[in-house]
Amino acid sequence: MDIHDGQDPQLLAQSKLIMDKVHRPDLIRPRRLLAVLAQRINDQGGLEVGGEAHQIQIISYDDHYKAAQAIAAYNWLTHEDGVKYVVISTSAPTMALKQQLEDDQIIGLTTANTTVAVDDDTRFLFRAFGKAKEYMSAHAHWIA
Repeated sequence: MDIHDGQDPQLLAQSKLIMDKVHRPDLIRPRRLLAVLAQRINDQGGLEVGGEAHQIQIISYDDHYKAAQAIAAYNWLTHEDGVKYVVISTSAPTMALKQQLEDDQIIGLTTANTTVAVDDDTRFLFRAFGKAKEYMSAHAHWIA
């Protein structure tokens, strides 16, 4: 499902991934899961947006946990692939892209654990899950 050349302009090229270490065994499974889910949606006619059906396309780039490579991948995704939505793993790439997401009005979903990734002024970056400080105390009390 990785498509880089000859992309169909009718494809919904909005859901792309900036994914760390895509060749790591622990990330191959989520990547395959996304491909399977996208295929299921596509087999059912695609994703309906504004009354129009679009095919989902998954493209992933490996930033190797490096901010500079995350910026390069983001620039490729937004300028070459024309995406409007990205998923970003880890804090360093998230912080490197935070202001750029806001400036470009690109929606980002992050798994970053840093508490400064999303603040009151953030409009386009969202957390995939809560901050550890929001649930660790309850977790520790439950374990004890």
